[in-house]
Amino acid sequence: MKIDKNNILNLRAPLVLVVEVTNICNLNRKYCYNSFKRDKIRVMSFGNFSNIVEQATELNVFDINISGGEPFVHPQILDFIKLVLDKELGISIVLNGTVIDKNMAKELAKLGITQYIQVSFDSHVESINDLTRQGFKESFEGFLNLVANSDNRSTAPSIGIVLNRFNYESIVDTIDFFSNFTDRFHIMNVMNSKNFSLEPQHMENFLNIILPQLKQLSDEENLKITIFPHEKSLHIQKHFDVVKIGGDRCLAGLTTLVIDSELNVYPCDIVNKIIGNLKRNASLAQVYKVSKETWAKLNGTWCKK
Repeated sequence: MKIDKNNILNLRAPLVLVVEVTNICNLNRKYCYNSFKRDKIRVMSFGNFSNIVEQATELNVFDINISGGEPFVHPQILDFIKLVLDKELGISIVLNGTVIDKNMAKELAKLGITQYIQVSFDSHVESINDLTRQGFKESFEGFLNLVANSDNRSTAPSIGIVLNRFNYESIVDTIDFFSNFTDRFHIMNVMNSKNFSLEPQHMENFLNIILPQLKQLSDEENLKITIFPHEKSLHIQKHFDVVKIGGDRCLAGLTTLVIDSELNVYPCDIVNKIIGNLKRNASLAQVYKVSKETWAKLNGTWCKK
């Protein structure tokens, strides 16, 4: 699907606002995209989070994505979630599952948000998963606690997988394994990591051999698999629907913004480019206006600016 660039530039707010409530993480992910924000421990206050949600409500932001670090190490995480729900905004949460015990899983189910949670795994095989993100046993236990409080696969949490040189050959088996618990998967290509990114030959094998197998599994098991578009998105379109807005350009800073716990605003959670700061000098609306104007002038992406 392609949406006209001029229409998308008329947005008055990002569709998704990613709020990093802390940069603390209890795992040691080898390719962590957030490493440039770990010069000191950061934890967002409830007051700052509330202010962000108020502004997002006024601008009609569709979805608040609560992220980190690991968001569930924040002592007020449930208060944050309840505030977003009270404002009737969409909510999604990305977590590693390690701190989701049975009581927390039940509380999240009571709030009705289990299906909007994405748990991160890089493989169903512990030895492969732990090459890149560690903590498989704890993550899987937390995931199963969430699944135990779901009615079916469609209301269970989804799975997020970062495609890398260690797991791409077994990714079909990984999704087949997790399809016993959930029917939704999001595959992302590892970014800015020469030690983990797929070599050209790896990518060719993925596109020409593994991707058709993935499509077959998706059809047979009635799965919903989204793949983060990249330079090979046209090839991926042969097998999966890829939403393309304004051509092949990255939409960071246009349909999404990221706010860290010090209220710095970034176009995405990978690029170390501060657009503004909500505490020092700008409202969310003002920062978004600057971001849109900058995006329109970019020659490529923020990464290649």
